[in-house]
Amino acid sequence: MESPLNNEQLAEHYGQDVPAKRSAATTDKPIQVSLLDIQLGEDYEPKLVRENGRVKVIVEAGANGVDLAHEYPKPDVVLADEAANQVNKAVKAQEPDPFFPAGGAAFPAAKDEESHAIIKSRQSVIFGEDDRVVYHDTSYPWRCIGKIQTAVSRSSGCMIGPRHVLTASHCVNWASDGSARWITFSPGYYNGAGPWGTFYATKIYSWMKNTGSLTDQQTAFDYVVLVLNQRVGDTIGYYGGRTFDNGWVNTVSNWVHVGYPGDLTDTERPAYQNTVKITSKQDFNFNGRTGSVLGHFSDITAGMSGGPVFGTWSGDSGPRVVGVCSTREGPPIAVPDGSTATDNEFGGGPALTELITFARNEMP
Repeated sequence: MESPLNNEQLAEHYGQDVPAKRSAATTDKPIQVSLLDIQLGEDYEPKLVRENGRVKVIVEAGANGVDLAHEYPKPDVVLADEAANQVNKAVKAQEPDPFFPAGGAAFPAAKDEESHAIIKSRQSVIFGEDDRVVYHDTSYPWRCIGKIQTAVSRSSGCMIGPRHVLTASHCVNWASDGSARWITFSPGYYNGAGPWGTFYATKIYSWMKNTGSLTDQQTAFDYVVLVLNQRVGDTIGYYGGRTFDNGWVNTVSNWVHVGYPGDLTDTERPAYQNTVKITSKQDFNFNGRTGSVLGHFSDITAGMSGGPVFGTWSGDSGPRVVGVCSTREGPPIAVPDGSTATDNEFGGGPALTELITFARNEMP
């Protein structure tokens, strides 16, 4: 199968080709942005105050403070296996396409020099030199990356449909009864907020509910699709999907991985690495489906789980995701030695693209 564009080609692709290929009929679709979403008792009378260029929502608070609750509704969970079996084979074979609606496009992302000045003084070495670049960029495709939050964790994800987000199954706050607790996504999140607000998941599509330490089989299926309460993808765009090809193992060295690293930015600012090479691929079966463990020696730490690894192909308007950041096998200082014993791992394979397609079709 054709390989994705290299970094030099990508700069031209997103600098000139992609904006030119947008349909003339494509127009900007504004979305109402929720800047604050909390539960507040009827005894309080909130007021909106503008002061020194800032906007504040204020209420009167007594000695016991304000009784606030940030909890969002619980999403419905769909274990997609049985339902997906009913989908037409032609639909299953479809590769979900990316979408670039409006606004600017760029590659690579604009480097966050302030962050790197701070990081330089305390950064540790992982897999040799750390190749991650902290960025602040709201152009396409970077704005489609966002922060995942639950009551117990912070991780990464990306827009994969009009109201669909791709992240790792182990990033979901699964309950013991099989349900899932609230989970939110903030596209373009940077330093405490995202330019388009925060959205909560109303439904989760998954093959497996992964918690704790993962087996190789669980890693191969370690991804879910969240369905958001609003169609923010119509405004900012989204990625497509593609099944990782055996011919790309050790031959393509410019896959892009993006996420919110805990060690560099305490998950408050995103970082990308555009020199990723997939060094191994192992397939696993689950209920007749094939998922893949994609081994690599790129730089990942806590917080980057759920982030996509993607490429862009000639003729496409945006990236296609081939894997989701899942696990780290070895210590941070591990180096490639011809073995998969200490590599990092993405989850991918045919089951990934099938799950994306299924979720898009079920909840368009």
